[in-house]
Amino acid sequence: MRSYLRGIRILVSLTPLVVAFLRDRKRWIIMGAPARRSERHHRRRAEKLVTRVAKLGPTFIKLGQLMSARADIFPEPYLTAIGTLQDQVPPNPTDEIIAVIEERCLASEGWLQRAIDAMSAGNYGAAGGPIADSDFKRIRDWVVYFCEYNDSIPPVIEGDTYQLNGANAVYRRELLLDHADLLSDGYWEATLHPALVAEGVKFLSVPEMAVRKRGPFSYGYYLRQRYLFSRAFAGARAENMSALKRAVYLLATPLVPGLVLFRIGSRLWAKRYRLGRFAMALPLILPALIVLAVGETVGYLLGPGDALSKVE
Repeated sequence: MRSYLRGIRILVSLTPLVVAFLRDRKRWIIMGAPARRSERHHRRRAEKLVTRVAKLGPTFIKLGQLMSARADIFPEPYLTAIGTLQDQVPPNPTDEIIAVIEERCLASEGWLQRAIDAMSAGNYGAAGGPIADSDFKRIRDWVVYFCEYNDSIPPVIEGDTYQLNGANAVYRRELLLDHADLLSDGYWEATLHPALVAEGVKFLSVPEMAVRKRGPFSYGYYLRQRYLFSRAFAGARAENMSALKRAVYLLATPLVPGLVLFRIGSRLWAKRYRLGRFAMALPLILPALIVLAVGETVGYLLGPGDALSKVE
């Protein structure tokens, strides 16, 4: 009965907007000339669409995120409006388990059931799985993949772990609510996860909870986002440091590119994973790691500024 009522709610909420959108293209839906609408009319309808999708919950928010990349289906201003769903999550979720999959990640078949089974199997606060590549054709897409997801390359070993990638994970609802003050930092692996581990929360690695990272990515865009994120992270971290510790971290930032590169290479070598692609991407990986270090340097010196608000 509950599912039936949920279906009715979805139909009542979205059907009028879908029909109106189709009539904009063809007045009689399958035939006729496009309806003439003002830009203001489309903007108001786009805002209404986003509001209704957000109210329908995380599943529809995720669908909206996927649709925001389909310029062949949705014109402006709908694309811009739907894009605002990227960081929206209902403030008072009612489910016991909250799933988080980063945009541009495609879940494998049966992902949700695997996640539910994993969280039901023991006293775990979070679970996650590997993040596979999509056999990218462009080197710059490999750069993003190796730099950001090297800790979750397949295969992963099933069992207890202290390391999960926030781009592919499920959490106990109460844990997220208890640590709501950490969620706005945007880098859960460095804020939320250590806090949970310190409290004794157990993480579970689940090989079957696989997602596939998709492109394409703009190299210039990625470098800018990497700088902003690194500055925001280091700046927020420095706020809780003594002056001496902050100075030590600042002096150590020139070592960051080499250390991160060694970590990436070690993980790939241990699994014999995409070593040829890594070698081809290396000339573009090095500048990205230098940008990472520059961002952290500025963060430790000047603080986060408004960098986090510009991270997309």
